[in-house]
Amino acid sequence: MSVFTEGAARTAVLVAAYARLREGRPVLGRPVRFGA
Repeated sequence: MSVFTEGAARTAVLVAAYARLREGRPVLGRPVRFGA
C-alpha cells in the first residue's frame, strides 16, 4: 500500500466517525483498528 492510500483510508475513517458524532450515534459501536 502506498502512503497516500493509507492516509486516505484513515481520513475516511475519521470523517465517518465525525459524521456519526454529528448524528448522535455511538462511534465505538464497532471495533476500530487504527493501527492496522
